[in-house]
Amino acid sequence: MQHSSSFSSPPDLRQFAALVAVAEQGSISAASSHLGWSDATVNYHLRNLESTLGATLLNRSKRGTTPTPIAKQLIPQAKAALNTASQALETVLNSAAGRLPELRLGLFPTAASHLLPRITRRLRGADFSVQAILAEVSTLEHRFRARELDAALIFSTPGKNNWRADGVTQKLVIAEDVLLAVPTIHRFARRSQISTAELLETAEDAWILGSSAPDPLDEMLLQIFAGQQAALNVRIRTDDYSVALGMVAAGLAVTTVPRLACRNVPNGVHLVGLVDARFKREISLLLPTERTALNSEQLETLSRAVSAAANELTEPV
Repeated sequence: MQHSSSFSSPPDLRQFAALVAVAEQGSISAASSHLGWSDATVNYHLRNLESTLGATLLNRSKRGTTPTPIAKQLIPQAKAALNTASQALETVLNSAAGRLPELRLGLFPTAASHLLPRITRRLRGADFSVQAILAEVSTLEHRFRARELDAALIFSTPGKNNWRADGVTQKLVIAEDVLLAVPTIHRFARRSQISTAELLETAEDAWILGSSAPDPLDEMLLQIFAGQQAALNVRIRTDDYSVALGMVAAGLAVTTVPRLACRNVPNGVHLVGLVDARFKREISLLLPTERTALNSEQLETLSRAVSAAANELTEPV
């Protein structure tokens, strides 16, 4: 006896579009305006989706419309399906028009500055083009899960934030030291490295941390200090390492900096090694293992280009 299922055929993607639009816009009318549909059309597709699932997807009130718990669980997958369908159509249209398919590569700022030029140089002549999308790591991870990116360069601290999800390959690209940057008038300015106990002595110094949360390096640093009942005196926040190093050079604060961001250190800054093995930044490339609009050979070409760029960047000068 065969079991019939309401999922025997794919859902109408307009149902997903209606759900995502309402969740993002906050009401049926706002979603209708955003999609260019009528309120009746949006409600029609939502009712059909609720019928398929046998569950209510929206809480409706005078204050607006909010997704139910089951809708919140479905929305990321709905976005991913919409993005996959959109990219598949774009790939076919590009092919018909003789245009190269586009690979959407997400990068955090330091990788964009130092790795991207070397990556694109190695991809000249490839049968695809690269669209670079710049964002902080948390945003890149979110967009990769939603399939808004074909690949992403992210970073984490050792043993943290590793991807073990099905359909994702995480390839370590660079494991780099994280250093303490201090003004040349600082008491550690003549030291080549310091212990964790000595690092804890800087708790009352003015510190620079990132302005975007959560940052894996900042989280690890704060946890180390909190574990010893010490709180950092965070005085300045910026995500730009060149700005942070300029402030250190001016004698305003201290900060931690990954090795990759130390290629143009201004005068007035001294870099101190940290004995603690936790002070590493692991840069990884995320690639999908399931089918995407790009084929496996194209993703492998990107992977080789990223590895070659990393090797060039880490070679001794």
